[in-house]
Amino acid sequence: MPGIGHGTPVAPGGGPEQCGATGTQHFIASICSSYWITKFFGLDGTTTEPPTEPPVDPPTDPPTPPAACWTASNYEHVRTGRATTTGGYVYAKGSGQNLGLYNTFVTHTLKESPAGHYTIATGSCP
Repeated sequence: MPGIGHGTPVAPGGGPEQCGATGTQHFIASICSSYWITKFFGLDGTTTEPPTEPPVDPPTDPPTPPAACWTASNYEHVRTGRATTTGGYVYAKGSGQNLGLYNTFVTHTLKESPAGHYTIATGSCP
């Protein structure tokens, strides 16, 4: 603007957040930018709390399915894939527990927990 050595932004009006006047002859009477700068940097004495977000529940593990149990002969445990056989003996898959001889006369209750891991049940099957 011709004839003015300095200029600063103004927001003319009568509102509480408006300041300065256009066409003022006196630089100090038109300082409006200082108001907004001090407000932006929190130097005007007011504090703004960040918005609060609703509390977030911590993640939870999915429910553990109940243990599955099977009572069968060692032969049947091998046939259904709950156990393996090596050297005439049967071993529970996952735990490797020795179930005894590979035949239809030896019977055990196997508990599966977690999936694919079998152990000899000790009274904890439903």
